[in-house]
Amino acid sequence: MDPRFYLAALNEHPGFGPVRLAILRDLVKGDWERLWREDPPRINTELKLYLREARAQFTPQKIEKALAAHSIRLVLAEDSGFPALLTQIPTPPLFLYIKGDIGALSHVPMVAIVGTRKISAYGKNVTEFIIEPLVRAGCATVSGLALGVDAAVHRATLAQKGITVGALPCGILNVYPSSNETLARAIIENGGALISELPIHSAALKFHFLQRNRLIAGLAPVTVVIEAYEHSGTQITARAALEAGREVFAVPSSIFSPSARGPHYLIKEGARLLDDPADILEELGLHSNTVRAAYVASSSEVRVLRNMPLGEAVDRDSLVSLAGLSTSVLNGTLTELELKQVVRQVGNNQVERVMDFSA
Repeated sequence: MDPRFYLAALNEHPGFGPVRLAILRDLVKGDWERLWREDPPRINTELKLYLREARAQFTPQKIEKALAAHSIRLVLAEDSGFPALLTQIPTPPLFLYIKGDIGALSHVPMVAIVGTRKISAYGKNVTEFIIEPLVRAGCATVSGLALGVDAAVHRATLAQKGITVGALPCGILNVYPSSNETLARAIIENGGALISELPIHSAALKFHFLQRNRLIAGLAPVTVVIEAYEHSGTQITARAALEAGREVFAVPSSIFSPSARGPHYLIKEGARLLDDPADILEELGLHSNTVRAAYVASSSEVRVLRNMPLGEAVDRDSLVSLAGLSTSVLNGTLTELELKQVVRQVGNNQVERVMDFSA
């Protein structure tokens, strides 16, 4: 049994959140199997009770089987592929459940975009206005798969053939709200991913949104707020971004609109006023007139470039298996990338990536 599934079984108990699991990890030096089988020394009565309840109620084998049946990965913070930025936030997650392409979580650069569930026509237009140049410049997006701005972010990114990540306020085997299940499938089918650190069958409970919001802010160096009420989950996401030392942008709108109060408050508190997506690109070190703006949009190109470190020759035959493409599709993709001056032939059936661009 993979030790990580003992951690997953403990996580199923409502008494164990990120803080308490981190305490237990430190007590046993990350030996989750040992923790499952015996109480560590110097443990308080409450944690001892929760451990015994978890052992009695949950089964690591069942969780492993459920994840395998739904093609869901359980990735620990120390594993390769775990997004580095998430390890740098207050109370970082110990692990993530991931459905979709794990590479989407390490896409550089990534921009978090959030806002109200009651999106206006103005908010929708702003979302699309911002996302088009971001995707063209090679950015991925992350949001919360909620109604309103979140859903508009994911849809606008997909419309531009970009990569987007949805962070769930519920278990990975649920989608909340259920009306966004089709959108969730589209995110996965187009190279993105869904993530959660909550029990796999968990419903979307009120305090889960706080956990989810810190993941959204933690995945990206920049968070953008589009339409939000003064006291809302969006404000919590922005605060989480600030606490993690990330840049926050806020989009202004009519002073007569209640959904302007959130962004306007953030601007008063020091967030950067956003009226041009070029400001985001500048913050990320990107410019629309640089070579990075030649965004490679197709999913096959993204697969190829993720397996081609800059300046290193890669054998064509190895790319077939690394990128998971047929030989004919790979050859066609490489031809397109050559025409865009992203890769070049270097002889001996090898190709080299020459553009400083992260797919």
